[in-house]
Amino acid sequence: MALISVDRIHLKDRVGPISLDLSDTGLIMICGPNGSGKSSLLKLMAGLVEPSSGEIKFHDQSLQRIPISQRTALISWVPQSHEVAWPISVSALLGLTPLKTRSTNELVSLFDLTMPLDQPCDELSGGQLAQVVTARAFASSPDAVLLDEPTAALDPRNAHRLLATLKQLSREQLIVVSCHDLNLVARYADTALLLSKGQVAQLGKARDVLTRHHLKQVYDHDFNVIDGDTLWIQS
Repeated sequence: MALISVDRIHLKDRVGPISLDLSDTGLIMICGPNGSGKSSLLKLMAGLVEPSSGEIKFHDQSLQRIPISQRTALISWVPQSHEVAWPISVSALLGLTPLKTRSTNELVSLFDLTMPLDQPCDELSGGQLAQVVTARAFASSPDAVLLDEPTAALDPRNAHRLLATLKQLSREQLIVVSCHDLNLVARYADTALLLSKGQVAQLGKARDVLTRHHLKQVYDHDFNVIDGDTLWIQS
């Protein structure tokens, strides 16, 4: 049984129709051009937006019929942009999580957070805040974690470290990530989902999805795909 089942969902002028099933573990990475529907699909699966038609099921239950209080315990959502409007400390922000199952120290170690725990979050860089918010999403060990471009504000080292951590965690829970960096998708995704104009263009292993032909069709741009010991994509 799929953890998340997407059945012919459609969101006017943005997504669909899309149907797919996601199992209860694994790192799913969504890629595609700007405006292809990555963020909208994630919001639909998080229950933040109701589809115009179709249905999304979570544990074989209609997502929209699961009370929000229960939904937040099952699914963690991390948007692309983060803003903290008051000087709450890193430690306090990590602790603002219902049903917390991981300690602050465990989250700090797991996500390699190097900033002082008493530092106000409104003094963090964009990349540092993104790391803290991402770590907080795993505090309650939800069944699924949905992250919209979590590496966008990170330098290459921290982007790789974050995705390596997500890859490790995805052995025990479902993690769905949108990402513009095709090389990160190629390296870390268990399953790559390539979107085009709100629809699924390709779904499967990165080597099968991120081919020169498929990328040309979706991005209207020529890529050089080097398929050796590791898959490498040059634009």
